[in-house]
Amino acid sequence: PGQQPNMIRGVQRNKNKETEHHASKTHTNTEQLLEEALGEDSLPCASKIEASVAAWLRRYWKDNMIMTLDGRFWEKDMLIKEMYDDHFYYSYLGQYSLSSSSVKKLLDSPKAYIKSLRQSDNSPALIAGRLVHLSVLEPEKFQELNFVDVQSRNAKAFKEALAENPETFTIKEYNSAMYLAEALHNNKHAMDLLSGLDKEVPMIGNLFDKPFRCKADAIGNGRIIDLKT
Repeated sequence: PGQQPNMIRGVQRNKNKETEHHASKTHTNTEQLLEEALGEDSLPCASKIEASVAAWLRRYWKDNMIMTLDGRFWEKDMLIKEMYDDHFYYSYLGQYSLSSSSVKKLLDSPKAYIKSLRQSDNSPALIAGRLVHLSVLEPEKFQELNFVDVQSRNAKAFKEALAENPETFTIKEYNSAMYLAEALHNNKHAMDLLSGLDKEVPMIGNLFDKPFRCKADAIGNGRIIDLKT
C-alpha cells in the first residue's frame, strides 16, 4: 500500500515499453507476412477479411449443409447415406424436402401439394412404374415384395395381406409390370446401356435455398439414365 518507490515504477515502465515494443514488432511482422503473401498493394482491411470469411462460410454451408423443411440441419454426406433407405427417402424426405414431382403439385396449387403429402398415389401407372423399376434396377428388392393372387385391391384377401405387409401387390399388377420388364430385358441395346452402372443413386442439394432431392435410376460411365414406363 502507499506510493511505490521510484525504482519499482521505473522497472514497470521499462517492462511496459518492452511489451509495447514486442507487440508493435509482432504487428509489423504480421503485416510483412501478409504483404509477402498477398502483395504489397493487396493487403486487405479487416472488413474485407470479414467479408471473405462470411462468403466462404456461405459457400461451405450451401455445399455441405442441408436444412430440411422441418428446420432440422444435416451434414450433406450423412444425409445422402440415409437416403439409400427407401423408407427414409420416401417418408421423411417426402414430407420435408422438395422434388420435381412435388413442385409440379405445388404449381397446380398449394392444396394439391398438401394433398400429395397426406395421401399416397396408388394409381395403376405409378404402381406399374415402381414394379418395373424394382424388377429391372433392384431385382433383390423385387424378390422381397408380396403378391396376392387376386385381380382387385378391393378383394378381402388383398386388404388383409396389405395390412400385414405394405409392400403387397395384386397378381394383376405383377403381370402388367412383368410385360413391360420382359420387353426391356429382351432389348439388348437397353440392357447394354444399363450394364455396369450404379442403380437408384440418391442426391440432395440446395436450390433457391430449399432442399431438393432426386434419384438417378442409373449412373456411371459418363451417363445418367432415367427409366420411363
